[in-house]
Amino acid sequence: MAREIEEKEASQRVAAIEDSMHLSRERAIADAESYKLTSEAEANTKRLTDEFLEWQRIQAFGNSSKVYFGSEIPSMYVDRTQQLPAGGR
Repeated sequence: MAREIEEKEASQRVAAIEDSMHLSRERAIADAESYKLTSEAEANTKRLTDEFLEWQRIQAFGNSSKVYFGSEIPSMYVDRTQQLPAGGR
């Protein structure tokens, strides 16, 4: 009877150790993913400057196959760095 109790206690200790190992492993994976996402967010914040976004917009327009003719060019091609007067178009 005492032997069965000792075996059950030993198996409970083994299970507790396995649970602890699993928890540690999952926590390490979650911490690594969190660090990765935080680092990417910081890098994007530093990279996504107004100048870079303007360059990306110009690149996208350059890759466009549409050609516009006429006196009125769509407003998307207007330089966004220049501000229009308060009441004007």
